[in-house]
Amino acid sequence: DSTLPVPEACVFNIGYVAGDKDYFHPDSSLVRRYGLPASNWRSALTSGKQIRACGLRTSNPQCVAESLYLPPANKRELTAADQRYIASGEVQRIHKRYKCMVREPWYVVPGVRVPDVVLSVFAERPVLVINDAGLVASNSLLCGYIRKGAPENFAAAWYTSLTLLQIELQVHALGGGVMVLIPGEGASIRVPACRPTTAHMRCVESQLAMGDIEAAYQCGDESVLKGQLGLGSREVADRRAAIVTLRHWRNSANGGVPGFGGEEAV
Repeated sequence: DSTLPVPEACVFNIGYVAGDKDYFHPDSSLVRRYGLPASNWRSALTSGKQIRACGLRTSNPQCVAESLYLPPANKRELTAADQRYIASGEVQRIHKRYKCMVREPWYVVPGVRVPDVVLSVFAERPVLVINDAGLVASNSLLCGYIRKGAPENFAAAWYTSLTLLQIELQVHALGGGVMVLIPGEGASIRVPACRPTTAHMRCVESQLAMGDIEAAYQCGDESVLKGQLGLGSREVADRRAAIVTLRHWRNSANGGVPGFGGEEAV
């Protein structure tokens, strides 16, 4: 078969749930104020807006991450600074929030894993980035774990008009037409069975850097849809036209034109 379901190549799950975005992702002034140790931080992506600055890879210098506070679970390993910061959280009653009160200890965020790729959730043209910098990601994003091939193989399969058409067919939209990707619907998407080429990856990198995500998806049409799947120019044009038609129906049915939405991590 010339296509395969996403789960054969990559499994997507939501990222970690912090419980309180501001407390677990404090700004630098708060870190200095408490003197929190650098060993208790993980570089983290927490929004779709962040990854749109990453180009194709999280190692891109433009890809600016936040810091996730992740102290040791063993209380005997906590520094005095950690103890002061944790106490401040209890004064704010953060430990009584649902996502925090159901875990032990409340201040250790569970499920923090390094994904192979990261995918935006609220967008009609989802951005997928290769996580070569080893960042973690919050539940405002989808975390992908490669099952077959390399992250570059999956990125090559993702950035084609065929995948964008599958997104229109398989992913539901909220009010206003804004699409929202969830793991279950992501699993129903089919992508081309292909291999990456240098020209394709350079094209995607360039278009993402310029903020033209539609063009980034079209980068694979020549090398993947035509070159590897054997589609003709008319067949590729038909798929692009179908995307436009489905997008128009979705926007008209919801009474508006969606932009790139985003939702803060919690």
